[in-house]
Amino acid sequence: STAMTSTTLAPAAHVIEVQVVPKSNKHPFFGQGFSSGYTLRSHTVPIRQGPVGTGLLDVWIEGGTPMLTAGVTYLFVMDNVPASHPFFITLSNAGGGSATALNDGSVAGQDSTGTSTLTFSPTSAAIGQSLYYQCHIHTFMGGPISVSAAEATTTTTT
Repeated sequence: STAMTSTTLAPAAHVIEVQVVPKSNKHPFFGQGFSSGYTLRSHTVPIRQGPVGTGLLDVWIEGGTPMLTAGVTYLFVMDNVPASHPFFITLSNAGGGSATALNDGSVAGQDSTGTSTLTFSPTSAAIGQSLYYQCHIHTFMGGPISVSAAEATTTTTT
């Protein structure tokens, strides 16, 4: 038998895989901007297709909305993303060369390509903010990011 080795990430880190694919009509910006777009998949982070509804796990979703929680660290891991499509987080719904990268200290690895990783630890200031992941060269390749507050925990003392 072959011994299996496994790499364990810190428990606070959640991985979201990123690929570039030709857009279909499921992409929120289908028919706008560049003809290819980002598609996302995660085993632990729900990703929603469209503006409402429940997020899904283990399914590639074009321009999907990752449903993030403030105070948690997320790793957007590039899966052979071409150098011509640098992945970044921005307040711009279009992205592209004129868009400004989010620079509040919550993001490391902006403009990730290849197999590199962008790390995002949204703060409470990001709750309800209009955040997007996009390409820093071409427009409308990405989609929105949803950041919500951590669920409140209550402690009962007797």
